[in-house]
Amino acid sequence: MAISCTQTYKSPIILAALVLLATAALLAPPQAHADANPIKNCLPQKLDAVGKINLSDYKGKVVYLDFWASWCGPCRASFPFMNELQKEFANDVVIVGVSVDSEVKDAKSFLADTPAAFQLAIDTQGVCPQEFGVKGMPSSYIFDRNGELVYSHEGFRKADPQKLHEKLTEIVNAKK
Repeated sequence: MAISCTQTYKSPIILAALVLLATAALLAPPQAHADANPIKNCLPQKLDAVGKINLSDYKGKVVYLDFWASWCGPCRASFPFMNELQKEFANDVVIVGVSVDSEVKDAKSFLADTPAAFQLAIDTQGVCPQEFGVKGMPSSYIFDRNGELVYSHEGFRKADPQKLHEKLTEIVNAKK
């Protein structure tokens, strides 16, 4: 027998138990991810090589992680900027661009027209974007030299290059 919202409960014990369960569910803290630092769970496939990129390997360097897609116009506009960043900060920063395309051929087609002078990876299964809670393209995450996420940014608009450059400079120069 299905219980509708309009039925009245004849047993105060059942009603009290239901109210208690509902209250407990509402007051319970959200379940934490098994590992609160998404950098440890994100292991995207290298785009043009065998193996995976382990972002934890770059401890000691600032990591600029960028999620992009072949169908994303702002992503196309962000690549020359990231190329310049990689050139300027070559000794201190590692830029990793992770394609979220479901097909490798789509990412490679994009790169034929929009070359990258930084490391590239692909996550056809969408694990990394899910770990980071990516909501839009492109999305960038900057990790300090200790591997801690210190800044995130969504999109790529006209004023963004200056703001991102300033933030990256600040992070690079912090506690060298």
